[in-house]
Amino acid sequence: RQQMFLKLISNLKVKNWILEKPICQSLNDLKNYKRFSKLSNIWVNNHRRYQPIYLALKKFLSEDSDKFNMKVFSKNLGLGCNFSHWIDLAGWLQNSRPRKIYSNDFIKWIPSKRKNFKEILGGFKLKYDDQTFLEASSNAEIRKKIFIGESSNNNFFCIDESKGSLFYKDKVFFYKKLYQSEMTKKILDDLIKINGCSLPTLSESILGHEVFFKEIIYKFMKEDKKNLISNNLKLQIT
Repeated sequence: RQQMFLKLISNLKVKNWILEKPICQSLNDLKNYKRFSKLSNIWVNNHRRYQPIYLALKKFLSEDSDKFNMKVFSKNLGLGCNFSHWIDLAGWLQNSRPRKIYSNDFIKWIPSKRKNFKEILGGFKLKYDDQTFLEASSNAEIRKKIFIGESSNNNFFCIDESKGSLFYKDKVFFYKKLYQSEMTKKILDDLIKINGCSLPTLSESILGHEVFFKEIIYKFMKEDKKNLISNNLKLQIT
């Protein structure tokens, strides 16, 4: 993806870009993207920002004075491919930027569905600028994805993506899950009408990629130097 992007941006004039996540696979690759981070027309497809269930949750949280620590868990979140979704989502919901991963329980690399690529089993705890935390775990027994949040005042929300259900302040709401094709239409409509969209910009996405890459490099290079070479580790791309 990085090679394709660099070739295209060097030879074509493009009004708006939408990059697939993860945008790259290492800190070395990320340096190439940072050259373009000040451009305002490059977006990254963290599409949960367009899902009705998360739009509703963001509205609820914007009307709440509390800040929420959040958790997401499943039997396999596919962290190598999807880490940026959850890092972006928690920050977007509370308008905060990822600061640092403070702890992890990354267990091991496991084979991905793509040949010669690996996935990560385990999880991490990430702190944001507003002092809230996101915990992600891909080692839970439950198969479906559950996203929950809790404030210091015991306010609570829970999203079950498989049911399209949102529990918030003793009420349950249900929302239709949009297909990627439906979200793409909404994104393109926004780009055409207002020359912008709700996806994270490249500069926003780089922050989440960087904190994650730094942590897995530190963790796995310390424990498995034979199998991983510096920043050239490979993540699953789908």
